[in-house]
Amino acid sequence: MEIKSLTKLNRKQIIRVNELLTQCRQHEPVTIAPTMTSDSNYDPTIPCLYLLEESGFLMSYLSIYMPNPYYAECVAYTFPAARKRGNFMKLWMQALGELHDHPNVNLDEMEIMFLTDGKSPDALATLKALRMKYQYTEYVLTKKLMSEPPLPPTDLSFNLLDAKSDGDANAIYMLHESMFAEGEAASRVFVESCKQDYVQNYLVRAAEEDNRPVGMFHLALDGDRVFLFGFGVLPDYQGKGYAQKMINLALSEVPDGILTMGLQVSSYNEAAYNLYIKAGFSESSRLDYYYDDFETDF
Repeated sequence: MEIKSLTKLNRKQIIRVNELLTQCRQHEPVTIAPTMTSDSNYDPTIPCLYLLEESGFLMSYLSIYMPNPYYAECVAYTFPAARKRGNFMKLWMQALGELHDHPNVNLDEMEIMFLTDGKSPDALATLKALRMKYQYTEYVLTKKLMSEPPLPPTDLSFNLLDAKSDGDANAIYMLHESMFAEGEAASRVFVESCKQDYVQNYLVRAAEEDNRPVGMFHLALDGDRVFLFGFGVLPDYQGKGYAQKMINLALSEVPDGILTMGLQVSSYNEAAYNLYIKAGFSESSRLDYYYDDFETDF
């Protein structure tokens, strides 16, 4: 048995991971896609991809998405015939040990979530055996885009701010901190990471009206798809139609050639779910989030 920890997969490894996903999806109707690169993580030098191989055969794969130093999402797949052998635990303990030893990671400050779409009895059994606790569900919504995206609202004098612009960065930092309550340090890291070259397919926009912040959104481009997240409107502008106009504004920022917009909305946020459904999104799948309820000593 050999475990490899990487920041990016080569072409051969990507093929093998996709073959593993195909086998798993033929066994169960699972839909969650793991990451295959660390480029979207707050520090792309941190290994976040783990492969467990036996006799040259890929048995298990674990990916960890870390958008900031305080949060991580884990997705794992194991070859159906190789399940219930502790392979996931071996991968997870390897990953946990390396994260613990990395100078840019503080596990004491990081919330780690494990994702499943609720369609794999084996995954649910593994999470239960590891004493993982269910926290909430996120619904995955998608919207097919027209060939011509809608224009931004004309009845509001929106001024669009770009997180990659030094002149706009401080305003976006203050808006991010007030909207998402992740703390000053996390908001600073977020804004600075937006300026890095490795997030060139990642757009962060904020809207102002009459020099007053209204809300913000994030767009992540992936081939012919775009993902909307970090979307929000400040309390003073809620219930007044601004959220719908902000969605139109986000759609207007989508480059040509994008066919689908996707997003996730929490089961805690019924108002947002209804807003997106009204805007033409439809539910395509769901993600159940579990958190680590045990402590490991190193």
